[in-house]
Amino acid sequence: MRLLTRYLLTELAKGYLLAALALAALFFIFGVVREIDNLGEGSYRLYHAAWYVGMTSFNTLLELLPFVAFLGGLLALSNLARRQEMLVMSSAGLPISHGVRASALASGSLALLALILGEWLAPPLYKEAELQRMLLKSGSAELLQGGGFWVRGDQWYLKAQRLGAGKDPESVLILEFTPDGPLKRYYRAASAEILTSGHWALKEVESREFATGGSVLRRSPLQEWTPPSSVTPLAGGASDSVREDAPGRIQPLPLASLSLSQLSARVSALRADKLPADDAELLFWQRLLAPFGVVAMGLLIMPLIFGDLRSGNFGLRLAIGSGVGVGMWILGDLTGSVALLISAPAFLSAALPILLIGCASWASIRYFGRRV
Repeated sequence: MRLLTRYLLTELAKGYLLAALALAALFFIFGVVREIDNLGEGSYRLYHAAWYVGMTSFNTLLELLPFVAFLGGLLALSNLARRQEMLVMSSAGLPISHGVRASALASGSLALLALILGEWLAPPLYKEAELQRMLLKSGSAELLQGGGFWVRGDQWYLKAQRLGAGKDPESVLILEFTPDGPLKRYYRAASAEILTSGHWALKEVESREFATGGSVLRRSPLQEWTPPSSVTPLAGGASDSVREDAPGRIQPLPLASLSLSQLSARVSALRADKLPADDAELLFWQRLLAPFGVVAMGLLIMPLIFGDLRSGNFGLRLAIGSGVGVGMWILGDLTGSVALLISAPAFLSAALPILLIGCASWASIRYFGRRV
């Protein structure tokens, strides 16, 4: 039986790989087609669009992994059925426990991949792709390495070393110059809050003003600073950018560019500031529970493994199974959208589709386990 389990694992892994490659290629083509309307803006060209879609494909794959587990399992089982191997295994008395173990191990490896993608791989690639796309479309190709951003005014420069979870700049340096060119004043602040009026509230500020007779150093826990009305973005940062049409305002990149830990920090920061956090919280729970969804979808193929293979209706059950898998995948997206509309708890909204799939998998395993 161990040999059969290893054989099933190998076939399932092949099915997963084929499903992932097919879906990645399909969504890559769709993505490039969507980007055609943006070609010609700034220095954005077709090869930039292909690079952008390729970089964001890891985030797309993360969202598709539950369906990859289901579709890959269907592909593997259809090949086994076509070669009559499933019938031989069933006749040899393959117990359901071995099938469940093989499917759980195979889908568990995809669940581990979902964790790796969601925390360390997909978000930084998505963030880099979005940032480069924004810079290319704006006609600027400059980028601050290591994070943060620069903003330039007529006689001043502002640099934020990084941006916190709540989108507020941290480690801020502001340089103000006289019309003749010499440095007039500088501010160093531990952080800054961007107010709705467009003013910046600098926190833990150290400022120095230069004059003919020397310089004066001042320290203050809080100081307001107002940028001029005209700014030009010099470079984007690792998290956000300053828009030209809204001086002093921060325009965040999509939430998909944040890892699990960053999403958690973003939710906490937004709640502390009493700002809406529904989108960020829902995405956090969807990312966190994604591995369970992968395993649940992987186990949903159990009826195809232990159905009555002699009845000759495997093709029909394969088609029905495909429809069920697509329906379950769509259900997850619909549940999230409805949850945002009715302000349902984010955890419940993210967990409900997985719970339904898990119950369907458990029921099928129990049913066929009594028949075997």
